[in-house]
Amino acid sequence: MENTTKSSAHNEGPWEYQPSSGTIRDRSNHWIATMDSFDGAVDNNANGRLIAAAPELLKLARSFQCSCEDRIAILREERQQDYADKKDIDTQIGHWSFLLNRCESVLENAV
Repeated sequence: MENTTKSSAHNEGPWEYQPSSGTIRDRSNHWIATMDSFDGAVDNNANGRLIAAAPELLKLARSFQCSCEDRIAILREERQQDYADKKDIDTQIGHWSFLLNRCESVLENAV
């Protein structure tokens, strides 16, 4: 039976794209990926830079997830106050919850 469990291990960043070789490498110069497009249809430099940014983007997504959770918690506390505009706060909670769900979905696919 095939193991379908995702591995959470990945090479830690930072990663660097080296256009001369078309490779993405970690700080120890270990190969992460190679950018190949023999037909020239793909902009390898743009894709290489994006892939090289993945570790920092992952950190940013995790930080944003925490920020969303914190903001939702604060809004829920504010909603309990007598002077609170509950409708406005509910709208904000909905907005931050939507962003949190999107962020969690991205992180689920990434790790």
